Amino acid sequence: MNLSEVEVVAGELIEQKKRLSNLEAELTQVQRELKEQPRRSDKDRQFYALIGLNYEEPSRSKDREVQLVKEKAEAAEAANKARQILLQGFSSSELIVPLEPEPTAEGKRFTFQYRFNATYPKTLEALSDILGLPSPLAIDGVVIWPDRMVVEEVDEYFAKQKIVEAFSKIRKTVALKLGPRQWRPR
Repeated sequence: MNLSEVEVVAGELIEQKKRLSNLEAELTQVQRELKEQPRRSDKDRQFYALIGLNYEEPSRSKDREVQLVKEKAEAAEAANKARQILLQGFSSSELIVPLEPEPTAEGKRFTFQYRFNATYPKTLEALSDILGLPSPLAIDGVVIWPDRMVVEEVDEYFAKQKIVEAFSKIRKTVALKLGPRQWRPR
């Protein structure tokens, strides 16, 4: 799996989490309305009797609640599936991080750009969320940005080694979140 594929899955995860949040808010509102409905129904029944019409209980709220519960379950399943794919991708030793092989030296730091000037903001957001760390990610002297990686080091060889070690740490940490049954070293 390469970072471009991870970016697509991370976007799906972010989208499903937002959808899930919106559905939860709407479901809370509908459930609040359903809770108020018996009290309102009594007043509405009295009003309809006063004006000479038959009152029918509104079932829209209950139908909407059932629909929202179904949509919420679907969004949660899609988010869990995307999260699982990300966990497997980040824990894989076959993850490809397309960095330019030659960094830019700036004093005591090296900046590695992604090839083709690519950016991976959704990947970084999802990885930050999975690891529970703020963005940009700072792991053992490597700062991971959506468009580059910056390494505090005086020698290019050691800078490259720090990136390898940082991704090894990421891989191991994410593998722990997968659980012992699902993670297999490759």
